[in-house]
Amino acid sequence: MSASKITALENRVAELEKRLTDMEKHLADLAVTGVLNKVETIINDNEKLNNKAKAKRGPTAWSLFLKHVTSEMKAANPDGKLKLPEISAEAKKRKDSGGYDEAHWKDMLSKLPSA
Repeated sequence: MSASKITALENRVAELEKRLTDMEKHLADLAVTGVLNKVETIINDNEKLNNKAKAKRGPTAWSLFLKHVTSEMKAANPDGKLKLPEISAEAKKRKDSGGYDEAHWKDMLSKLPSA
């Protein structure tokens, strides 16, 4: 390598080192003014919001009807394994044929103890 290329590389390294030093000073200034503390607080608050306890939803009239259909299907075939698509198809078939009385299942829902 020629001497001029080495000198150019050394100058570039010196320039980058100076920029790094300036950045470190600027970062220290930000910490002193509290900007980093504010950012850290925002991050912590966001983590707390994302980690809050999830509440399970209560049953609906339709879910009670699905449980009823499931229990009848199990009674009809106690040894068979039921799959959700089968249960859903049977419930939909009953609903379409008029076997789902929403008022009745809402009344049953209102009789359940509150959580």
